[in-house]
Amino acid sequence: MTTRILGSKPAFRAGLIGSGIQLSFSPALHETEGQALGLEYSYTLIDTDTLPEPELRSLVTEARKSGLSGLNITHPYKKAVIEHLDDLSPDARALGAVNTVVFERTSSRSAPTSSSTSACPRPAPQPRHSRHATGNRSSSPKGSAAPRPTSPPPTAS
Repeated sequence: MTTRILGSKPAFRAGLIGSGIQLSFSPALHETEGQALGLEYSYTLIDTDTLPEPELRSLVTEARKSGLSGLNITHPYKKAVIEHLDDLSPDARALGAVNTVVFERTSSRSAPTSSSTSACPRPAPQPRHSRHATGNRSSSPKGSAAPRPTSPPPTAS
C-alpha cells in the first residue's frame, strides 16, 4: 500500500516489531533498497524492550492506523501475532509463524515468507577474516598473518 506521494516518487512506511532490536540493520537495509528502487521509504523500529507495557494487539493496530504499509515481525512475536491478523498466507498457516504483515485498506494479512521480493542486486559475499582462526592477535591488517599449516604436526615415534 502506498501511503503518500512525495514529488513523483511513491512513499512507503514500514516497521519491525520485536524485542531487543535497537541494533538492527533493518532500517538501513530497507531504506537503501527503497532508494535504489526509486522510492521514498522509511522503516521504523518498534522495540518492545523500550516500551513500558507493550501489548502486541495495540502495536499492530497503531502501526496500521499510523499509515505503515506493513510490518516485519521478529522474536518473540512471530507466533503471537497470528491471532491479531485477519488472514494468513498458506506458508504462515503451515509454519504456525509470521514474519511479514501487510496492511490493506481494512484488513491485515500475513504475506508469503518463503520467497524474496527483493529487486536490488546483492553484492557477492566477501570472505570473513577472523583473528582467532589465523592465530593473528596483533593489530596488523587483515590477511597479513601467515597461513596456518594444513597438515597435523609430526608425531614422535
